[in-house]
Amino acid sequence: MTPAGSLSNIMESYSQVELDVKRNGQKYYVSFGQIGREEKRKGEGMTRFMLVICLGFFAGSVWAEQTREDFVVHEADGPGVFRLTDARGKYVALHFLLKTTCPHCLGHTVEYTRRAKETPEVVHVFLKPDTEEEIRKWSVKLDKKWAQQMGDAVTDLSIIYRDPDAELAKLFEIPNGYKFHGQVVHYPALVLLEPDGKEVFRYVGKNNGDRYAFDDLVAKIAERKGAKP
Repeated sequence: MTPAGSLSNIMESYSQVELDVKRNGQKYYVSFGQIGREEKRKGEGMTRFMLVICLGFFAGSVWAEQTREDFVVHEADGPGVFRLTDARGKYVALHFLLKTTCPHCLGHTVEYTRRAKETPEVVHVFLKPDTEEEIRKWSVKLDKKWAQQMGDAVTDLSIIYRDPDAELAKLFEIPNGYKFHGQVVHYPALVLLEPDGKEVFRYVGKNNGDRYAFDDLVAKIAERKGAKP
């Protein structure tokens, strides 16, 4: 038996625990990651106990293989989860924001959020490759930017999803090599997916200030739908 109150002890003891889980024929994995010092433990009872903990407390760490046709991203500072297949039937705009503070990313996010109701057929997914703490700090600036432009408190800002190590940006082959704030990062980009999940358009900025305008997105969607802007 595992002593009561030992969850923290287990977390401190395990550096990495990976368990295979099968669901709907798809192989998933659960990983604790960098939690504490490495220590091996054996036993069926412990394995089952760890599986319950992983699934019950670390559901956000369960990942299937990421593909362009079906990927999952998690909210940086909350419980939100976006899965592409859940958005079937709608256009999806992937906003690949830059790492670091990125002031132009603030304006871009506020503008698209402010006007999102003009395109109810579009789901906007804002992605940043920073750490959770970095995104939390950036979100404070986002709130202030919203208040400055809208003249009121934050009420409807979009969720900011985390793209760890820019893996999704790499999956979509967003060009890398942009030198920004002392780092080398991927270029800012917007990728538009049709209701069936297939990419139909992308815009990659030449620099931090080069962003795809909201009006241009409206025109692009109208074009795709066979209507005049």
